[in-house]
Amino acid sequence: MQMRTRQDFPSLDQLLIDGGDGRIALHADGLNKYGCAALPQGAQSALFAFGSATASCISAPAYAAAARTYPQLLLAHQQQTEYAVYAREIDGVRHELKQLCGLGQRNDIDIVFAASGTDLHLIAAQLYASFSTEPTLVIMSDANETGSLVPLALALRHFSERTALGDQVKTCEHIKHAKELEVVNAAARWADGSVRDVHDIETEALINKAFLSGQAVILILVDVTKTGIMAPSIGTAIRLRKNIRNYKLL
Repeated sequence: MQMRTRQDFPSLDQLLIDGGDGRIALHADGLNKYGCAALPQGAQSALFAFGSATASCISAPAYAAAARTYPQLLLAHQQQTEYAVYAREIDGVRHELKQLCGLGQRNDIDIVFAASGTDLHLIAAQLYASFSTEPTLVIMSDANETGSLVPLALALRHFSERTALGDQVKTCEHIKHAKELEVVNAAARWADGSVRDVHDIETEALINKAFLSGQAVILILVDVTKTGIMAPSIGTAIRLRKNIRNYKLL
């Protein structure tokens, strides 16, 4: 068996910025497009972490946890490929998460991890589109509440110039061999920022219209949005799923 050396394995800081799209790639100044580094910023930093997970620097406790795990990865890599090490670690996280969610005995449920929330929307849309032959409408809350690139991902278009696997692509271009989906936004707030109490009513109207026209519907339920609201409500989503048979809920 071939023994691998430490030099063959990425550094901890490299691992923390690897496997993502162009948003987390570091520029010459050591910061990504959001002004975040691969290291904790420290108490002296003027940067306040009110952004999304993608737009926030790693915290000191999280970095310390990664540093404690890193020697184990190095040791495992002496006998395994990088991919095998990654697969083993992600399976461990998947098992732990299922246990924490009370799903440890459910072999019919799998957990999918992705480089970002935007990637998860893309994966979910791709999974559905891969087995559906129906014209489909995707209904989501305002992109300002979820992420500005989510509509592109749900439409099965490239949302960054670099994929999570490192491939160079053209932003907004339709993903090759993928079925394009129609995406509409249901605004969650008025122009003055107040919550629109008619959001669920308008969402239901969009679903009924799509259903009557022969479309299947993917409804994106956000819990919670970037500004702390839930759209649509869980009660509305459950009721709609019970009432409309031709309804796909994500």
